[in-house]
Amino acid sequence: FVFKGSASSTEYTYVKDATGGLLIFEYANSALITNTYTEGDVISGGICGTYSLYNSQVEFKPLTAPAVSTSNSGTVNPTIITIADLKANYADYDAQLIKLQNVTFQDNFTGGSQVKIIQGTDTLTLYNRFGIETTVDAGQSRDITGFAAIYNNTIQIYPRTAADISAGTIPVPQPNL
Repeated sequence: FVFKGSASSTEYTYVKDATGGLLIFEYANSALITNTYTEGDVISGGICGTYSLYNSQVEFKPLTAPAVSTSNSGTVNPTIITIADLKANYADYDAQLIKLQNVTFQDNFTGGSQVKIIQGTDTLTLYNRFGIETTVDAGQSRDITGFAAIYNNTIQIYPRTAADISAGTIPVPQPNL
């Protein structure tokens, strides 16, 4: 699985295999990952680079350009979790595609950099890493798909596109018979 997104002068590429997810960080003006990838692409031969921590986030910096994709494994489905689970078990979800259902926006979100989202009594920061342009009013419920991330010990979610902030799943009450 590969997702590549840009934020001003930086490139963020997320890859996943059976063992977990990984954020590959590069500066746009010196990026080694120049191949075009789509969701589900398989990078044969692996990726060679160095591992570091930046403000609590694990980052991988490539030393060589990875190979072009030779196959595609199809759509990547996010892991559905709760904010409480993400906070309690962050290492299990680091840099992986996750989905939080029925979260409420604490404040208006108009594509700014960040907003708090609430699920029950738990809160989390939604950070607009990839410059999404969408609007959600305070108090509205949505499902959020994005990458689990951490910055300065604050666990966050980074949606990829406006489509990752979708109308919330409404539970249907079951009648008592």
